[in-house]
Amino acid sequence: LASVLLTVEPPPEEGTLDVLAVQGNAVRQWELEERESDPPLRITTALRDETLAAIERDGPPDLTVWPESSVDRDPFAPRGAPLAELAGEAAAASGRLLTGASLDGPDPPTQRLIAALLLEDGFNEIDRYVKRRLVPFGEFIPFRTLLEWYPPLDQIPRDAQPAVAPQSLEVVAAEGRLIGVRR
Repeated sequence: LASVLLTVEPPPEEGTLDVLAVQGNAVRQWELEERESDPPLRITTALRDETLAAIERDGPPDLTVWPESSVDRDPFAPRGAPLAELAGEAAAASGRLLTGASLDGPDPPTQRLIAALLLEDGFNEIDRYVKRRLVPFGEFIPFRTLLEWYPPLDQIPRDAQPAVAPQSLEVVAAEGRLIGVRR
């Protein structure tokens, strides 16, 4: 039995990257009762508020990251315009915002896309990643036509559609530093 020891030098540091990760549970229970009952609007508003508070306290980061489904209506459709405005405010304050979003699919009433949008200086999309590996019974219902009789599945009214090809998302931070995200 032979063993091999391989040592690899770490890559040289090229500086630091200041990332603001805004927690997905930024909505406190008492705020839920005070705000209107629209969950997507409530969640995006809370994320925007937490982002702006952190930037006011600590200054703007190189990149702000929000979790999946932070913008849970297609921000490019009229019904998602209020969410786009909120995300745009956060992106304008932070410079760059990477946020999860639900986008309308090819057949909007029945299909959606789960995406990560890279926004810059307001709601200006500079890159996009569409999820490829979807969660059954969480993001789509397998054999939906056979299971329509089961009421809890109504909580997933539209099936997510996977991206058709591998993709990468490039995030360029301040001073031209590149962060490559591959999935």
